[in-house]
Formats: sequence, C-alpha cells, structure tokens
Amino acid sequence: MSDVAAAEPFAPAETFTRGPAELATAIARLEREPALALPLLSESARRFLNEAGEALGYRPAQPVVSPGKAEVLQDFEVSLHFPRFPPDSPFTAFATAFERLTAEALALLSPPPYPEPVPMNDLIVQRYHPGSVGITPHRDHLKYEALVALFPLSGRARFCICADRQGSDSREIPTAPGDLILMRAPGLFGLRDRPFHFLDRVESRRISLGLRYDTRAEDEG
Repeated sequence: MSDVAAAEPFAPAETFTRGPAELATAIARLEREPALALPLLSESARRFLNEAGEALGYRPAQPVVSPGKAEVLQDFEVSLHFPRFPPDSPFTAFATAFERLTAEALALLSPPPYPEPVPMNDLIVQRYHPGSVGITPHRDHLKYEALVALFPLSGRARFCICADRQGSDSREIPTAPGDLILMRAPGLFGLRDRPFHFLDRVESRRISLGLRYDTRAEDEG
C-alpha cells in the first residue's frame, strides 16, 4: 500500500507537490493561454492512482463521434464507471482533494476568474495502447465549464493544442506522468472559447484521469 493510501486519503502534503499559490499562478495564465502543464502529483500519489487505474474494468470508446463534418476518431478504452465513480473509489476521493486545492487557488485570484465553485463532478479514466491513434482534433462539450484537468498517470503520448479540426497550427504541450494538464473551458475569465486539442503518438500503455465540471449534472441532481 502506498504512503498516500496509508494515511488520510489524498492528504495535500502527500499528494500534491505544489500548493494553492502555484496553482493560482497557473490558472491565471489560462487567461492568455488555452492550455498548459505543470508537475503536480507526488510519485506515491501517481503510482497509487495508476495502480487503481490498472485494476478498473474498461470498454472501448465509441470509435467515431459526430460522423461527417465534425467527425472525431477515438482509439482508447474508457472506464466502466464513467462519468461518476462510486463514493468509495480512490478516484472520487482524489477528485475531492483536487477540487479543494482548486477552490483555494481560485480564492487567491482577484477578481475571481469564475463566479461560482467548480465541482469536479465528471470523472473519466482512459487507457490507450501502444500505437493507438489516440483522439483526433476536437473540442470538449459545451456542458463543461471553467477548467479541464487531465492527469497522465503512465505511458507516453503527445498532447497538442491546435486551431481547428484539421489540426492546423498545432502546438505540443510537453507532459510526463504525474503532470497536470490544465485547459481553459467556457466561463473562465469570461471567455467562451473551447480550445481544439488532440492526442496521438502513443508510445506505451497510457492511463490518464480527466476531471471536469459538468454544469448539466447539477440540473439532473
């Protein structure tokens, strides 16, 4: 059992290598940058979450989304628990811990970049196999607001921001397992754009965790 699991689940000191002030600085950059990456997970937290991800059940993702002009190809597997994990899942506990860290970071920014709390209520764990196509250029659904947080837990692949569905003007956001990829979503700093992004060049088996704020989930509840 890892140090993270042995103590309080995902206590900040054992989980995150950066505090609210450093995360606030990163969030502030999203006013002018669509996405960025920074190291955030301790090695013990990364290892624990990756082991939990390896133990999950998976199903193939829908291979083609929005056939036609807005077509997106998906070549990965998604956890059977998507989008909401059980209350006793380590991923639910981690989402709560990151949500708390994010709230502390947002409180340090003035004026607030988003007018309300940002619950990380949409969780997805994805598994990519070596040689996978990944996912072609796309934008996240409009129901997701404020912040998108992606945590590569293992493996190597290329994550890029681009200008359109053809992948024009692509720019890689270099990442390593344990990093946080932060991406701007509608509403942050009053902006409404949704960055196009894609993932390809999967060199080794990759498990990643995605956390998002699904504004429709609260209406359903």
